[in-house]
Amino acid sequence: MVCPTNQVCSGSTCLCGGATPRACTASEMCCGGTSPGCVNVMTDANNCGGCGVKCPMVDGRQLMCEGGMCKCGAGGNMCPTMATIGTPVLACCGNQCVDLCASMTNCGGCGNDCSVGGGGLPVCFGGACFGGGGSYDAGVPTGCTILPPIP
Repeated sequence: MVCPTNQVCSGSTCLCGGATPRACTASEMCCGGTSPGCVNVMTDANNCGGCGVKCPMVDGRQLMCEGGMCKCGAGGNMCPTMATIGTPVLACCGNQCVDLCASMTNCGGCGNDCSVGGGGLPVCFGGACFGGGGSYDAGVPTGCTILPPIP
């Protein structure tokens, strides 16, 4: 019998490797890498949803892992709200960092859906809806002042 990847044979049983080989619980996966061992992939920001799946760094802070998905918001790291001109303006909308300058469903602000109402082909350019519906109360977010080129 050959043990699966990242596992070692101990006493005729395959155990997850690491400093102290052991059997992983139902909520854990046996991961390798620089710190091999049993990892809860539902909460570990360096193994979020699977071994080696790191939650990204945003504004110098790593996003949290909740339910196997990288998220921002209460209890975790927030997304930056300001940006330099021409870079994305990220906000935490529904526990995910979104680009307010280009998101069709969060254009210029969380929940501002460009495709709701209106007519034409809706697009989000520079944090403002064009050709569709949507509205924004706070105006175009700081940093969304350069419109991307039309392909």
